[in-house]
Amino acid sequence: MLLIACKQELVHIHKNHQLLNADILVIGLLIFDIRYLVQYNKHIAILWNAVPLYGTQMRGDSGMVLDVLCTDKLIPTLAVSNTSKAVEVGYRALAAGIHNLEITFRTEEACKCLSALVEKIPQLTVGAGTILTVEQAQAAYDAGAQYIVSPSCNPSVIQYCLSKNLLVLPGCATPTDVDAARSLGIKVIKIFPVKSLGGVAFLKALSGPFSDMKYVPTGGVSTENLVDYLMFEKVVACGGSWMIPTKLVQQNQWEEIEKSIRRSVQIVSDLQRANMAVAS
Repeated sequence: MLLIACKQELVHIHKNHQLLNADILVIGLLIFDIRYLVQYNKHIAILWNAVPLYGTQMRGDSGMVLDVLCTDKLIPTLAVSNTSKAVEVGYRALAAGIHNLEITFRTEEACKCLSALVEKIPQLTVGAGTILTVEQAQAAYDAGAQYIVSPSCNPSVIQYCLSKNLLVLPGCATPTDVDAARSLGIKVIKIFPVKSLGGVAFLKALSGPFSDMKYVPTGGVSTENLVDYLMFEKVVACGGSWMIPTKLVQQNQWEEIEKSIRRSVQIVSDLQRANMAVAS
């Protein structure tokens, strides 16, 4: 019970003061001397997440799920057909400091992989990506998905997700797409493929007429341009497969995958620290 109380206090501090993971760990050590709070090791990360904070407890609360994505600032995507590999990547994401993972529906086993992640790592907020139809959205929901990401703006998919209070990030590539999503009450959209559309300049152009919209750019985001996107105030998170290279998954290079995710997490942390320094 003491661990639960400690963690709840850290969550409150984290949400209300927007501190970094490293800051939270230091505060945690001051509040409650548990050395395994330091989560930069796979097994230690599992211990830290033994009391669920994110993940399945947020199912049906789209606002809380969005908070996770906005806090992480990163949405790593994974196309995999092996449940064991999916779970291993999930653990590595947690160890690297990420609390969400998007399973793209580009393989026949996507639903099984998503379900395995939800079952084995309830602390992880798991989403379904490349959702094109209501049938796929329903299958993802039944498998335990906590958010839906689509490459297109399909009104039927959006309406289904809204009926389940399931966070949905429809893909938009034109002002018409943005307006269609907005007319259905969507305030956060995926911009895909952002690099081909013009990158940050395109997002800024959209923000003129659609000043109330927020963006999750995907398709061409990398460690090289991640900061450029995150520095634009309308961007809540960036998504993509660059954090989990397919080749590394195929080769079972779990340590390298964790390092790859951690590089992007570090970029986010450095940017947040820089912003906090400027603000102070």
